[in-house]
Amino acid sequence: APAGRTALGGERGSEGGGRAKLVGEVWTARTEPDAPQIPVGTEVRVVRIDGATAVVAPLPAQHPTGS
Repeated sequence: APAGRTALGGERGSEGGGRAKLVGEVWTARTEPDAPQIPVGTEVRVVRIDGATAVVAPLPAQHPTGS
């Protein structure tokens, strides 16, 4: 899971951890210790890989253009 890729946050675990689906594979994932919890189903960005765990952060909110 290369850093910078996007993933979909899956089931939530404890201590800021859970799972994320990245390119069809389910990875163990967690946020940085000081980051807020990410709701299940949120699109996230892989910040880095720590062993076999993807460290993730939420993507910035997308604002529609036009109208």
